[in-house]
Amino acid sequence: MRAGIEQFVLEDIGFGDFQFLMPDGTKIKRVANLWEMEQALPSVPEPSIVFHVERNDFSHWFRARGETTLAAVLRPITLADFPTVGALKEYLTDAISIARKERYRGAIADFRPPEFDPDYPFLVLGRGSLGAKDAAWHSCSGNSASG
Repeated sequence: MRAGIEQFVLEDIGFGDFQFLMPDGTKIKRVANLWEMEQALPSVPEPSIVFHVERNDFSHWFRARGETTLAAVLRPITLADFPTVGALKEYLTDAISIARKERYRGAIADFRPPEFDPDYPFLVLGRGSLGAKDAAWHSCSGNSASG
């Protein structure tokens, strides 16, 4: 019974990894977060994208992760809104990229190698206050901390 409930919560409600499937149920690729989703989308076969868009699987998965704005943006889209499935994949990739970048706007986040994105304007590679690092640099380089 417990295994059935756990499977329901992880797979059917969307709290687990996102599993790209073909319409016949063949497993394609599994992703665990927005970064992996963004990286995976370009290589996912078009029939899988269509399958998941028609079922609103993307919006369900994003909502389960607290990405409610992204889920709300993607919920109303249909295949008919795009000239090709490739254009739909590009839209999905761009929407995820924007959501990831907006999440960290104005925040100083720890560096996590699996999610590294060189397009981010600022990353902290260590711990501690920025002022202490700045003062230490000035001290080691012979510059005064005041300028």
